[in-house]
Formats: sequence, C-alpha cells, structure tokens
Amino acid sequence: MIGNDIIDIQLTKAKTDWQRPGFLNKIFTTQEQEYIDRAKDPFLSVWTLWSIKESAYKLNMKYDTRRKFNPIKIECHVSNNQTSLVSIGIRKFFAKTLKTRDYIYSYALENLQDNLTHCIKELTTQDKQSHYCNELVANAIANKLSLNYNEVIIRKSKNGKPEVYNHNIKLNTHVSISHHGKYAAYSILDLE
Repeated sequence: MIGNDIIDIQLTKAKTDWQRPGFLNKIFTTQEQEYIDRAKDPFLSVWTLWSIKESAYKLNMKYDTRRKFNPIKIECHVSNNQTSLVSIGIRKFFAKTLKTRDYIYSYALENLQDNLTHCIKELTTQDKQSHYCNELVANAIANKLSLNYNEVIIRKSKNGKPEVYNHNIKLNTHVSISHHGKYAAYSILDLE
C-alpha cells in the first residue's frame, strides 16, 4: 500500500495562518514542535510534517478504515531531509519527501524497497481536479499493463481509497492520488 500528499506552497502561504495560537498544539507532538522551532524555515517544516502525516494517514487506511484524520496521533521522526519514520499507534511506516520552490510532495510506504511510479503535474485549471487525477492514473496504468485506456477506471472504496478496475474487475494495484492548488500527484505501487 501507499499514501501520498502534495502541497502547493504559494497557495498555502496565501491561505493559511499556521502561526495562530493553538494550531501547532492541535497538529504536532512536542518533539515535532521542537523540530519546527529549530528549523531554518519553520513554514516549510510545518507543511513538510503535514504532508508526511497526510501520506501516512492514507497508507494507514489499509489497516484502519475509519475516516478520521487525527494528525496529533501520527508521529513523524525526521531522520534527514528526505526520509522519515512515521508511527501511527503500533504501526510504523517510511515516508520520503521531495521539496521544490513550488510544492512539497510526500509519500509513505511500508517498505523502502518497494517499486513505485510517481507523477507530479502542474494543473492548468482548478476545475475537476479529482477527475483529471483519475484520468492521469488510468492512463499510466493502462500504458504499463498494456490495457485499453477506456476500460481502466478509478473508483473510490467505501473508505475513500482509490481502487483500479479493468472491465469491472479490481486490479491488484495500489494507488494514491493527491491534488492541491496548482499541483496533482499520483503514486502507483506493485503494478501487476
């Protein structure tokens, strides 16, 4: 399984007030807040941790199908600028993060050795982002598996996870899709 998240940095700067009283205490553990306080760029640290938490939450949905995002219960242990260990209760995941001047992209895995396909696209419109992302994923899977693109469909499971179907048969393909502001991203694991 995989989870991912992307954050449009400019949109986040314009639309969020992460420094308002109580915000950090609701979202981040004491250790994470210390990490933010020590950072050269606290803004980037806040939203990097948020992106990691969101991607780990999506991965954890494999085990806990209740849709309740409680970021304070997701603990990030950042070991370097790209790889982190994430704990949600007794479960441990790995997360990797890519930061550019435009976006922060994180994905969480159970095993760092897993083969993945990633794609990050700049969107030209804010309309129908979910539909556009699903089309990107369906096209990528159809190409990789030599399937007819028109017969590959992305549907949401009961708990909101994307699932891939071909001719109404569920494929054993794990996908995570994310979009925010001008950016869309997907990650595909274990194509068969």
